[in-house]
Parts: sequence; C-alpha cells; structure tokens
Amino acid sequence: MEKERKGPVVVTGASGYVGSWLVMKLLQKGYEVRATVRDPTNLKKVKPLLDLPRSNELLSIWKADLNGIEGSFDEVIRGSIGVFHVATPMNFQSKDPENEVIQPAINGLLGILRSCKNAGSVKRVIFTSSAGTVNVEEHQAAAYDETCWSDLDFVNRVKMTGWMYFLSKTLAEKAAWEFVKDNDINFITIIPTLVVGSFITSEMPPSLITALSLITGNDAHYSILKQIQFVHLDDLCDAHIFLFEHPKANGRYICSSYDSTIYGLAEMLKNRYPTYAIPQKFKEIDPDIKCVSFSSKKLMELGFKYKYTMEEMFDDAVKTCREKKLIPLNTEEIVLAAEKFEENKEQIAANVTAGASEIMGVLQARVQALWARVQESGTTMCLVGYIRVEQKEDPLLSRNSSLEGLTQELGRRLTVEHGGPTLFTSSRQSSLLVRTASKVPLSVKHIYIHPSQSQASHARYIKQLMAHISSINISHNWVDPKAISGRYSLLLTLMGRP
Repeated sequence: MEKERKGPVVVTGASGYVGSWLVMKLLQKGYEVRATVRDPTNLKKVKPLLDLPRSNELLSIWKADLNGIEGSFDEVIRGSIGVFHVATPMNFQSKDPENEVIQPAINGLLGILRSCKNAGSVKRVIFTSSAGTVNVEEHQAAAYDETCWSDLDFVNRVKMTGWMYFLSKTLAEKAAWEFVKDNDINFITIIPTLVVGSFITSEMPPSLITALSLITGNDAHYSILKQIQFVHLDDLCDAHIFLFEHPKANGRYICSSYDSTIYGLAEMLKNRYPTYAIPQKFKEIDPDIKCVSFSSKKLMELGFKYKYTMEEMFDDAVKTCREKKLIPLNTEEIVLAAEKFEENKEQIAANVTAGASEIMGVLQARVQALWARVQESGTTMCLVGYIRVEQKEDPLLSRNSSLEGLTQELGRRLTVEHGGPTLFTSSRQSSLLVRTASKVPLSVKHIYIHPSQSQASHARYIKQLMAHISSINISHNWVDPKAISGRYSLLLTLMGRP
C-alpha cells in the first residue's frame, strides 16, 4: 500500500538549523516538500537534506534567494498548498545592514506573500518570527505574550548586538500583517525563543553558540543568557506543522517551553555535565535576578503539547555537538592545549627576529603560503586576525590598510574559490579577536592568527579560542623566522582535527 502523500508545501531556508529539521519532520508526515536554498550546488549545505528518509520520493531542491528579483519565488510556490517561511538574513557583521539585512527581510517576505497570492493555491503561510520582535526594550517586563512588540526606537538608539536582526524581523512581520489584511492570505507567525536540541546540519547553529556558551567559555554571549527562554528544535518544528494543520489557528503564537536565568542554567549544566568547568558567578549580573516569562498559553490552549524537558533539550544539543566534534568533550582538552603552547612559547619567541623593513614583503609571502595551505587542506572557513604587539607607532603598518588589504584579498580568494563561508578580521585587540572567533561556526578547521600582543599572552587567548573547536595542534615550522619583525609574534596556525 502506498504511503500517505500530502502537499506540496514550500520550506524556505531549508538548509538552516530550523529549516532542515522542519523538512525532516514534514517528510516523516508524508508531505511533498519543495525546499529552497540559495545555492543547490553547495553539497555541504544540501547533502543533509538529500540524506533524509523519503527524500528521493518527496523532496525537491529549488534555488531561491530573499535578495532575488521580484517574483523569484513564483515558480516554487505555484501549485503548493502551504509555505513555511523560515529563511532570514543573518549577517550581524554587515557594513550596510539596511540593504543587506533589513530590506531583504522585509522585501523577501512581502515578495513571498505576493507569490502566494498569485499562485491561488496556498491555503496557509507560516512565518518563523523571533522573540526579538517581542521583548527588546529598555526595561524587561515580568512576562510577555503575543500582544507585545519590541521597542524599535530603543533598538535604533542602542544598536545592541544583533540589532539589525531584531529590526528586520519586527519590521518584516508588521509589514506582512498589513499586507495580508488587504490580500486575503491566511497568515500565521510563530515566535520561538532560543532554540536548543539535536540538528542535522554540519555546522554549529548560531543559537547553540549562545545556548552552550557556558560550556565553551564564550563569555561574549553570557549577557544574552541573563534572562532567557528556551524551546527544543523538535517541539518548534512540531508546532509549525501543528499550526499549519489546525483549522482554528490564527495570528501570532509564542513557542517557548522553559524560562531561566543564567544562574539557573549554570547550576543545571554544572550538575548535568561535571566534566566541564561551568562558571557559577557572573560580573554585573545580579544573583537574585528573576526569570522573564514568554507565555505559550495561546498555543497550548489550541491543543499543542511540548515533549521535552530543559535537561533533554541540552542533552540532545551536547550529544550532537560532540558527535560532530563541534565542542570539546571536556574542559581538560582546552587546558591541555594551552599548556602545550606554554611548553613551546620560549622556542617560538626565540624564532622571532628583526627585519621591519622587509615585513610587508614577508606578510605577502605569508598570505601566499597561507593560501596554499588553505587550498591543500580543503578548508572553507578561516579567521585571520591582525593585532599590534606594541602600542607605539609603526611607520610601516600604522594608519594604513596594507595588512587589512592582504587579509581581505585572502578572504576574496576563499570566497571565489570555495564559495565560502569565510570570516576575516583585522582586529586591533586580542579580546576583539576572541570575540570574533566566537561567532565562527564551530566546524571551523583552521584559524589563522597574525599576530598576538605578546608571547606571554598567547596561551590565554589560545585557551579561549580553543572553546570554539574540538581540539587543535599548534604548528609554526612553516614560518620563516629570519624575515619577520621582532615586534610581531609568529604567524600561528591553529588546526582543528577534521
């Protein structure tokens, strides 16, 4: 007997953390799925989808981009009965957030809604919104529900980390509600809090970089966990399908199963994972801080039930990250790497010699050597950082972008040759380099650094960087010690195991 077949439905952003799991759940329920991705030829992104059960019979991959021309979603939506719009621009480092993040989010959603109207077959659109549309304001309330909206004046004024994302999601959702009023489209938004759980993508999901930051030591994300809410990825995707199928569903729905503070989370993780050194004290965060609640009352009154406890969602996330070698098995791995560097730092320092007049030529040679090693290793992600050793003026490198130009050129080559993803920085402070490294997906194989502030400080920064890859070895024998300035450290290659 032939298995049940439903649909077709469209899932945008299908290669992402939420989108890929949603595709899997839809296939399990017998839906014919049209999955849209920016580049169908990128096998690293697409392979997890192609490997899903029933993908051969029910899944098709389509090229579509929120930055595409008007009507670019017409073909994939034509004839479908539903659209799950999960895709969203996520470039927090954008130098032009208005045109690279905010407008693509708004225009992309409106373009999809116009395609749905033109198709005439779409029964319902489910838009994956964000908690960032609800509670981003100067003073947190004790509880939030679907009637709440973030304060965009506050967002524009403060421009906190991720401000363009909060702005883009809020403006896009509000624009969509205005559009559907006049165009007879059945439109529902689902508002997830911080998503945690298993995943099928190859890279570390951005939300897990935050959720697991107490394990990895990524203190740049601690402030986000101050008063935090969670939902399991599996529950979230079930809620998407539940709202799509329920005849009485309408409006906005918060999807959140647990509230916590950073102290409550730290206590749970400490008890759950004793092999990690989970911090228990946090500067500038009141130990008596109260939870902020996101109410899922509306969703649960419709009949939806959450399946996972907070402990289970973190167990699933940690297990998957360990299996994919995206986080260390324990804190000991981080400490051992730092100790290994300490043992070799005197020899490394001894190899640093004078030669300031030749340094730019040397750096150019280093970039060529670096590029050769990148090609040889097959890695598709690098972080290149530049940090001054001494505070005094350097006549060769100060107040110009020569070295920045070199790293940018290497970035361009990586992007052109490999198609990305690539992240580069020419940071001026070691702490900034560490913060930047924390934003790199944890599947990074190589982190290239030139140089650090002092030999004595290397181990500390390497220990912090180690939190972002499973394990490393330190290689410096390919650096020519006779031609690099004594005012700079060696170019280090931190290589994670594939």
